[in-house]
Amino acid sequence: MCRLYSFRANKETKVECSLVHAQNATLLQSRSDSLGRAHPHGWGLAFSHNSHPTVVRRAAAAFEDIHFNETVERIYTNTVVAHVRFATVGQPSLANCHPFSLLGNAVPNGLSSPQRVTSCESNDVE
Repeated sequence: MCRLYSFRANKETKVECSLVHAQNATLLQSRSDSLGRAHPHGWGLAFSHNSHPTVVRRAAAAFEDIHFNETVERIYTNTVVAHVRFATVGQPSLANCHPFSLLGNAVPNGLSSPQRVTSCESNDVE
């Protein structure tokens, strides 16, 4: 089963500690969950910055992909959803690394209606 993390705060907060350094961080669960299973088949992040939703995803293990750390260390947001994939169907690819969007839309910042999403395939976070 995949691992999913979400965070919602009143003000923009740096999320690196929760996703990389915490005892039960998403990055650590990518390498090994509580049952010893890795989740190495891709990762994705959805977050908003200045009310602009952004999706970053890669078809690589978060614990082996420097782009995960580099992306997360720059994110200050009040809402984030992170996902690490354990594939049960299909080979790892961007198409199945949970993009948190439907037809180019997402609601990662708690808006009442879908907003256009910026989608990145690397660490291109502004």
